[in-house]
Amino acid sequence: MSLHQACFLGIDIGTSSTKVLAVTRDGNVLAAGSAAHRLCSPAPGRFEQEPADWWKSLCQAVATALAALPGGAAAVAGIGLSGQMSSLVVLGPDNLPLLPASTVTDTRAADEAALLAARFGPRFERLAGGRPVASDVASKLLWLKSHEPEVYARMSTFVFAKDYIRFLLTGELATEPTDAGNTYFLDLTTRAWDARLFEDMGHNPGILPALVGTTQLVGSVTDEAADATGLLAGTPIVAGAADMAASVVGAAVIDPGVVAVTIGTSAQVTAPVTTLLPAADGRVDFHPHACEGLLYLLGSIFSGGLTMQWLAKAFGEEADLERGGAGYFDGLSQQAALSRTGAEGVLFLPFLVGSGSPEFDPSARAAFIGLSLAAGRPQLVRAAMEGVAHDVRQSLDIMVELGVPVERVHLAGGGAASEVWQEIIAGVLGRPVFPTRVRDASALGAAALAAVGMKALPAVREASRAMVHFRAAVVPEQSAADRYAGDHEVFLRARTLVGQIDRMRAGSSAPDPQSSGR
Repeated sequence: MSLHQACFLGIDIGTSSTKVLAVTRDGNVLAAGSAAHRLCSPAPGRFEQEPADWWKSLCQAVATALAALPGGAAAVAGIGLSGQMSSLVVLGPDNLPLLPASTVTDTRAADEAALLAARFGPRFERLAGGRPVASDVASKLLWLKSHEPEVYARMSTFVFAKDYIRFLLTGELATEPTDAGNTYFLDLTTRAWDARLFEDMGHNPGILPALVGTTQLVGSVTDEAADATGLLAGTPIVAGAADMAASVVGAAVIDPGVVAVTIGTSAQVTAPVTTLLPAADGRVDFHPHACEGLLYLLGSIFSGGLTMQWLAKAFGEEADLERGGAGYFDGLSQQAALSRTGAEGVLFLPFLVGSGSPEFDPSARAAFIGLSLAAGRPQLVRAAMEGVAHDVRQSLDIMVELGVPVERVHLAGGGAASEVWQEIIAGVLGRPVFPTRVRDASALGAAALAAVGMKALPAVREASRAMVHFRAAVVPEQSAADRYAGDHEVFLRARTLVGQIDRMRAGSSAPDPQSSGR
């Protein structure tokens, strides 16, 4: 079978599930599969996953996709991987995990982030355009050294979610720049480790993982992995990318003026840039783009679809969640559609696991404001969706302030499946939004990287243009945009006031985000 006829498998190891897409070089999805895995919180501020659970969900999701794929595993010409950023996997000498992986929502290392910012802040800013926060690998490694010294002493290297899964598939251990760029000791200009900074932070540079290219072929499916997954032994695998870098490709964020809003478990705003912008001042982050010569600017919203999952649990609708289904989301969207714009005056601050851009405050907490007897389930759900959208707008406004052109907004992720959320986002942003035809942008981006690695398409830009397609634009009603413009000012004031209360309740031990530079 020629590369023009074959398909490429994109695998995304997300926070709540593994998603698999079998995609042709023109973006036609031939088959899909998904399987849930657990997110555990053993203590406040700690969010962990067992890498073994990722492998189990991958095997299930791949099996589902292959069963629906015409030609089965023989039709797969290559595999690309995507995985959650900052998912630190600490490995011992036998390349087995020494403890559960900490996810991007894990904030246990807040004190370590403040220490690093105080000591190395200017170096981080020159190298990576910002300063680490609790969720970043630099902070997590320092926490590990301070709180788990025996585990730290046994560590031979570390990788990230998609890298560990690739190791289980191929036996080859490495990472690549788009995941490494979120450590704060990768030089974003040279895309190489700054071993001197890593050593000055108190670590042995010998534990830094090998770096390979994002579209580089790094191995093939082993016999053992083939038996477990149903893939054919020898199927080539490219390095892949961090979930956001893959999503940027899968949402066609490759040209100036294009911005994407992605609503997954968390939510993000991304835009392509060519250089670091000092005026960002840590409010939004810079990361290596999968396209050579580009970075992408990232505004982080920690609670996106996570807000919907929390509401489903609060409303006693956990059964579908535990099965990994999305039925609860459809039901909540239908509830939100029953409420009018503005949710009858109810406002929601979506900080269930702390706040992301612009202040990155781990002590921030969620809140409903403006509750009355008129507020029922429809108003609460709609307010939650609107709160996430207002948080998205704050990141977009920062990008506009920095001079980043915003001419077209793409909308991707599972949240893009909800028509009411599409309308809310368009209304809050005051702009038309273009939903991607394939919602799983990270899995689609991973498939595009595989197509490039296999030479079916010449480069990442061309792959993104060829494989990403859109639905009709969602245009906001003027009355809704006007209402949301006023509500956004209230949201910003409430965010500030409630943030002050949160820090008072957290006590003096919580680091002031204004002093951390981010």
